[in-house]
Amino acid sequence: MSEILKNHISNDFLISSFPTPQARYSRASVEAFSVPALKISTKNSLRKDDQKLYLNNTLIADISEMTIREVCELLSPYCEELSYIEYDEILELPALMLTNIESKETLTTPLTTNPFQLSRLNALKTKGLVNLESKLTPIVCVDTSTNSRLISSTSNGQFFVKHGFSSNVELYYSVQSTSFLWQLNTTNLITNDKSFISKYIEATYAN
Repeated sequence: MSEILKNHISNDFLISSFPTPQARYSRASVEAFSVPALKISTKNSLRKDDQKLYLNNTLIADISEMTIREVCELLSPYCEELSYIEYDEILELPALMLTNIESKETLTTPLTTNPFQLSRLNALKTKGLVNLESKLTPIVCVDTSTNSRLISSTSNGQFFVKHGFSSNVELYYSVQSTSFLWQLNTTNLITNDKSFISKYIEATYAN
């Protein structure tokens, strides 16, 4: 990475999202390996699968030799917001310490009512990120007894099956997080001095 890019990242758009001395991580949150590292807002889908990083289902990098800062440099053109949380030393950690995530998922659910309130479905299953904002998109409505597609529509956050509604109807839909916190997997830490995660995290590890 060029020095120009490094300076651009650190000075222009990688700014602390929550620069507050009141920030604390509880012992429970750290033991659950849920320490937030980055805040990202993007219309693109993002997936990390071990050392592989995907954007809109296209492999864009092997991050096994990269730092978190270098991942930020790579992703910055595709993000409306990209910032670290509280402590910039996080950016120098290995990118492999970022949790595996999938910001867009395709899911299915049985429809129990007609119309069906779509807000009930606006949640991701993945655990590596903390969803702040998300977008739900219905894909197709199917009668599982005949494997046939049903005519449907959406209006004011409600999903309507126009014909053939029954107890066998399922909705296929996608949920994409458009703003989220990307966390660190603290099981990969090899030091007892975790102060680089947060200036105030030492109290979490106090005996």
